[in-house]
Amino acid sequence: MPLLWVLRDLLGMNETKFGCGVALCGACTVHLDGIPRRSCVMPVSATAGHSITTIEGVGATATGKRVQQAWLDLEVIRCGYCQSGQIMAAAALLAKVPAPTDTDIDQALSGNICRCGTYPRIREAIKQAARKPAAAKKELPSPAGGNRHARRRKPPVGSRRQIEAIETIGDRSDRASTTICAIEADRAGPCPPYDVRGSR
Repeated sequence: MPLLWVLRDLLGMNETKFGCGVALCGACTVHLDGIPRRSCVMPVSATAGHSITTIEGVGATATGKRVQQAWLDLEVIRCGYCQSGQIMAAAALLAKVPAPTDTDIDQALSGNICRCGTYPRIREAIKQAARKPAAAKKELPSPAGGNRHARRRKPPVGSRRQIEAIETIGDRSDRASTTICAIEADRAGPCPPYDVRGSR
């Protein structure tokens, strides 16, 4: 069973996305011992004894927090679907190369596809994250009048409120960074059917 299925279907950690299922788009990127890996093709058995960090937990690291803040400052996100993978790849790059060149960025994120074409903003956000520490999180104003329906209204795609919501997802997970110590294959049930045409 791929690690992505375990994260999404068994652990309920849905912010690591299913994109292509064949490790070509990068939406499912997680860190395995700090190295970016495609969870859609990684057997969960291969992760035994390794540290796994997902988008829910990357903000707990100094580098991940700087990347998240830069994404907010430059409003990188448009639709947001690929961005968890983009952030994971960027955080891994900066942990390894603190002052990356354009070539370093291109190589590190070459397998991460953004269908909205936010590549210039991604590049600038990585450069900003390399330059300065993360700023304190800014509080967003609540909707006027405190109307409960106004609070439920979905923010515009790519808006600062939407980005804040994506950034703070990790605050709700206690399993965002973990180590799988053992896989008991003899106790595993049958693999559920999976539709390769789209997300489950």
